[in-house]
Amino acid sequence: ACSFNLRGLGQGMLMVESGVRFIPAAIVDKDGKPLLSWRVAILPYLEEGALYEQFRLDEPWDSEHNRKLLPLMPTIYACPSSSLTPGDGKTTYLAAAGPGMALSSQSAKGRGPGGALLSGVPTSAVPDGMSKTVLIVEVPTEAAVPWTKPEDLDANPTEAAARIFRAGSHQGGIHMVLFGDTHVSLITADVDPAEVAAILTRGGNESFTLAE
Repeated sequence: ACSFNLRGLGQGMLMVESGVRFIPAAIVDKDGKPLLSWRVAILPYLEEGALYEQFRLDEPWDSEHNRKLLPLMPTIYACPSSSLTPGDGKTTYLAAAGPGMALSSQSAKGRGPGGALLSGVPTSAVPDGMSKTVLIVEVPTEAAVPWTKPEDLDANPTEAAARIFRAGSHQGGIHMVLFGDTHVSLITADVDPAEVAAILTRGGNESFTLAE
């Protein structure tokens, strides 16, 4: 079920990408300041258009109005193995957004659903290719973030890999990662952290085979 969720999120991101020609990272204001997460931006492609229309897209995630929508988190953002429920308004699915990762250096801007101003990264800026680059990482429950907040895995690849192994897992020692072509792989305790750091980067020409 968790793998199904991740693939659905990846498909939502790619559907936005097909329209704006870049991977969505956040809904931003005219100065580029992040207001709402990519998790909000892809709602219309998750059959959650009615919820999307309730957001004030020119206000931050924690504005008086937008905060009221936190408990309405769609179930696709809730890992079934986590102790969190959709009503808690927190998700363990974070984009790989640290230095050198898929959603770092958000150089592109364009209009998404409802006229929202989006920032993101063109797929042409992912030299390793989408099938070899991680888009979303499943983090432990204690590292969950408000699902509408523009907050993701913001660490360099080596530190991010180490953090994953230090923190443990709510899935019996397994972490799931979603690649840019929407296939899901498993990170287990016997995987070399250096390999995890490599797949978290969008450049470097690394290629490793993980369990699926």
